[in-house]
Amino acid sequence: MSQGLDRLDAQLLLLNALALPMHSRAWLLSHDTDPLLPSHQAEFEAAVRRRLQGEPVAYITGHKEFFGLDLIVDPRVLIPRPDTETLVEWALEVLPFVGVGTESVQVLDLGTGSGAIALALKASRPDLKVHAIDASEEALAVARENAQRLQLEVDFQQGSWLHGIADLCDVIVSNPPYIAVQDAHLDALKHEPRLALISGPDGLDDIRCIVEQASAHLRPRGYLLLEHGYDQAMLVRELLQGAGFVDVQSKHDLNGLERCSGGRLSQDMTRSRLGMTDRPATNALPVLAPISDWVQRWSHLLASHATVLDIACGHGRHMKWFADRGHPVTGIDRSAEATKAAAAFGTAVLADIENGPWPLMDGNQARQYAAVIVTNYLWRPLFPLIRASIAPGGLLIYETFSKGHEGIGRPTRPDFLLQPAELLTVFRQLRVIAFEEGCLEDPPRVLQRIVAARPNCCVTESGKPKSYPL
Repeated sequence: MSQGLDRLDAQLLLLNALALPMHSRAWLLSHDTDPLLPSHQAEFEAAVRRRLQGEPVAYITGHKEFFGLDLIVDPRVLIPRPDTETLVEWALEVLPFVGVGTESVQVLDLGTGSGAIALALKASRPDLKVHAIDASEEALAVARENAQRLQLEVDFQQGSWLHGIADLCDVIVSNPPYIAVQDAHLDALKHEPRLALISGPDGLDDIRCIVEQASAHLRPRGYLLLEHGYDQAMLVRELLQGAGFVDVQSKHDLNGLERCSGGRLSQDMTRSRLGMTDRPATNALPVLAPISDWVQRWSHLLASHATVLDIACGHGRHMKWFADRGHPVTGIDRSAEATKAAAAFGTAVLADIENGPWPLMDGNQARQYAAVIVTNYLWRPLFPLIRASIAPGGLLIYETFSKGHEGIGRPTRPDFLLQPAELLTVFRQLRVIAFEEGCLEDPPRVLQRIVAARPNCCVTESGKPKSYPL
């Protein structure tokens, strides 16, 4: 009965008729002489007839494996392809570089279908907040059933791409329709929903729509990652670059074809979205002060894409410098005006850390960064939390000025500076790499600069301020 059928297809259909898992092909080889029960024989023969008529195996069995997940599929949804796992892998690669300084990383899957991409990301990173959109309520019913079976929490919504989406996301992923109306490949896909396949004369109508809308829905430095046809990579890259995305590139699928393209939200796009460009001169952005030469001198110790926390970030002069060099940056400042400006370069957190709780916590532990930059006076009561925010092996780059001095080295605000005996206490569990201090005449001020590294150890600190032992 299975004559003319692909061997793998026949094995999968037989396993389904026997109600055995799809990965049990070895069982068939060891039981190849066992007779079939009449009921199994009838079910197998019916499945073979459907397959010989061109119906996909996944629709016949009702299941398809994707990224290690057993998904329910039927003609209401597109069948997930192995090549789409390239998109999932790429999203997982960029996730460590987004959402720094936020309570949770937000991911949006557009055109979710069976929920394959959204569920694969949630299964791989349970800490993510995953949202998924589809225009078809029938497809969403399948996706919700898959989420319930797999016990994975994903927020599914009906909608047309990004219309009506209010929240900002760190990563937007999509496997949208990308086949042209007259494409010859459609004949082989006649069993699958055309809504999930066809997208205008050149197959790019939906991708154009997503690219145009995406920047308004991404957080600073957020990513848009798209699957497309094997011959569309160059056109999709041009669309992304034309929309202002940076770091635009393509990824190859299992067959070595450029299957996915994506890019990162540029600083200029973020500034424009925040209403921070084309303002009248009276409302112009503040001119950023030059970056500290001390920060510049020691930042070379950071690895590529290392995370940076800038405390008292102001309008973002150091944030911009690090962001321009590919570092995900978070800044804290108590000025709403300053954090709005700094948000153009990374994640800007509005918080008065002198008088309130430390805002960057994961449970009861301070969120950690590869480098912490302090270019203001040191908040003594909160320094243990600043120290605990430095990841094992990470850096503290610290610089402070005391305005005015009397005589030699006698600042009028000595509380801004650390006395030599204090260094041993303040830099407990840090290794001082360099230390400089002295008086500057023009303008008169006292300078103190320190760079220190944290050994490979783990420290948990309270999230509440505590008294500092002078």
